[in-house]
Amino acid sequence: MRSIPDTTRPKFWRRPDVPPLGAPHSAVQKDVICRHERVVHAVSFALLIGFLTFTFIGTTPFGVVDPAARASGSMLDRLVVVNLFLLSGVPLVAFRKRALSLARRNAWVLQLLGICLISILWADFPGIAVRRIVLLIMLATIAFAITVGLDRPERFVDATLIFLGLLAAFNITTPVLAPDFAITPLGVRGMFSSKNVAGIVGMMAVIAAYAEMLAHPRPRRLALSAAVMLVGCAFLVMTESKTSVGLTALIVLIGGPLFLCWRIGAVWGLIASLAVLWAVLGFLFVVAANAWSLADVLDLVFGDPTFTGRTDIWSFVLAEIQSRPWLGVGYGAFWDVGAAADPLQRAPAGSWLRQVDVGLINQAHSGYLDLALQLGVPATIFATLIVFRSLVMATTLAFIAPLHSGARRLALFAVFFLVVFFIHNGMEASLFNRGQLLCNVSLLLMFLVEREGVVASGEPPPPSMSRISGGPAVRGDATRNLGGARPRRPGEVDA
Repeated sequence: MRSIPDTTRPKFWRRPDVPPLGAPHSAVQKDVICRHERVVHAVSFALLIGFLTFTFIGTTPFGVVDPAARASGSMLDRLVVVNLFLLSGVPLVAFRKRALSLARRNAWVLQLLGICLISILWADFPGIAVRRIVLLIMLATIAFAITVGLDRPERFVDATLIFLGLLAAFNITTPVLAPDFAITPLGVRGMFSSKNVAGIVGMMAVIAAYAEMLAHPRPRRLALSAAVMLVGCAFLVMTESKTSVGLTALIVLIGGPLFLCWRIGAVWGLIASLAVLWAVLGFLFVVAANAWSLADVLDLVFGDPTFTGRTDIWSFVLAEIQSRPWLGVGYGAFWDVGAAADPLQRAPAGSWLRQVDVGLINQAHSGYLDLALQLGVPATIFATLIVFRSLVMATTLAFIAPLHSGARRLALFAVFFLVVFFIHNGMEASLFNRGQLLCNVSLLLMFLVEREGVVASGEPPPPSMSRISGGPAVRGDATRNLGGARPRRPGEVDA
């Protein structure tokens, strides 16, 4: 019997070459999907470069923001963040299954962001709180989108290392290019607003290069890392930032040897770890035996019992926390709220804090006290545990898990950074502090470490675009580091 032609549909609907639903894609379609993946990876890498530029350079290089204008914020900052936020939609939509999977693994961070958002209900200045919470959420979303879209962890490590090296090298020349701005009585600040920020940049360049040298000791990598470490050390010394110099020395003298001992073997690693523990306990025993106070310890370690005036700020902040210990005053609703409501007006009579210009002090100079002031003590403990969890996972990946070099390089840099982050927040406020340099980097690193944790846990990853299409895994496939099985070598058989 002859088949009756289908004349009920237009000709362009009757396409016999279209496979039915569920059928394998053709080679051409697989190639198109792989090209789409590469485009998304390229967009994610561009997003990473934009995020690093905004974090380390900002929108006002060679400039200082007027303290009185901080309450209203910067329109240029908002424009840059909004554009990066819109761009982050590309990897989040393209790899939405992977994004949902990683979002579940980062539920703790999302819950903390939710607490920040809810704090609007009791914030003293809800209008200011809304704007600053939205900024924090946008920056966290950008960092999360970079994590979802990057194909390999090496992308972040390589980009950060080269970026920091070039940035430190340029800032070494700023005393010649712009001496009036770059040179201050306290030290060289380069293109940054203060020598403390400049010291952080130099410190991070050294730490990134040091982690690269230890985790990936190959000739070309060693040459690049040595060059970055050299310019980072030079700029760090020029800044005369005691905090950054001390933290860098801690990582180089203790963190590196510990890693090498664990690489040699578990016994040597345990011996080195116990040696560090005994040194700390010995110092505490000396402090207890001599009945030294905190001022005595600060004077011995830092040469200043007031820690450059921080103890007075801490006393004032502790008194404010005691008045609202459970919920705080609302996220972002304490500092930089305008001259009329400047919190330092409540400082004790006769304190030097009352004489400071409005907006000059805009943090508690302790990340833990600052967050407790805004969100309360329970939320601060929760935030600290989130960072500590990431540190434990990064330590596991760097010292124990048998990973490929890219993940180990990322994990070791994350370990060094998070240790510095914990200690630095005892002296400066960056713990989930929107827009702060260390806060932005910590969010991105915590997301990346959580992504690499899928490898160690052995969880099956969400399928990528090429895996959905039934095509073979390619080198650019982002799921290669998200727990996928190792590709079988030629001639390899099951045991």
